[in-house]
Amino acid sequence: MTSSDDAVPVWEQLSKDPRDPQYAQLRASDQDRAIVSQVVADAYADGRLDREEYDERAESVLSARMLGEFPPLLEDLLPVTGIAEASGKDFPAQAERSYRRGLRARFTGFASTSAITGAIWIATSFMNGDPYFFWPIFPIVGTGIGVVTQLINKRDVIEDEVRHLERREQKRRQAIESEPGALPARPIVAPTQQHLARHPHSRDQRRQDLREWRAQRRDDRRRN
Repeated sequence: MTSSDDAVPVWEQLSKDPRDPQYAQLRASDQDRAIVSQVVADAYADGRLDREEYDERAESVLSARMLGEFPPLLEDLLPVTGIAEASGKDFPAQAERSYRRGLRARFTGFASTSAITGAIWIATSFMNGDPYFFWPIFPIVGTGIGVVTQLINKRDVIEDEVRHLERREQKRRQAIESEPGALPARPIVAPTQQHLARHPHSRDQRRQDLREWRAQRRDDRRRN
């Protein structure tokens, strides 16, 4: 589920990205703990953690209350960088950049419209010797209103863009989860000390212990 070969990064499988400071103090769900527990279990099965390290981290994961407690437990198992650098999901910053692009585009339109229509008026107005009605005022005012509106409604424009980005990201995640091999609706919680009675001496043995524990869990669910 959470190995390095997975198409969906671990951080995107959680309810919120714990690397983002605005989500670090949110309460973790059972599913969040299950996902992180699986990362620790996979590292143990791969031989990257010894038994003592595994038991300590698995216990810390299962007792974690806040999302922000997960990154320190995985910092030597997964890339734990800032959310903006890791996933490009810093929606407020993206929305701010989008707003600035939009403002520049409106101002460019205003400036070019003013220059072009003004030049045409000058060229045609003085051909007859006397200037006539300054008709470029209409397109100039129209494009100028667009610039002023963008400036006045900056906050609303950025908030709307953030919501748009969040909806697009949600649809992307739903599309990923609908594909084969995506995150199961009820993830299996990784085993702790009471589930692993023997001390494994090889990667195959560790994986075998995990398979046996999962098979036992399936049997228990069928009986219940």
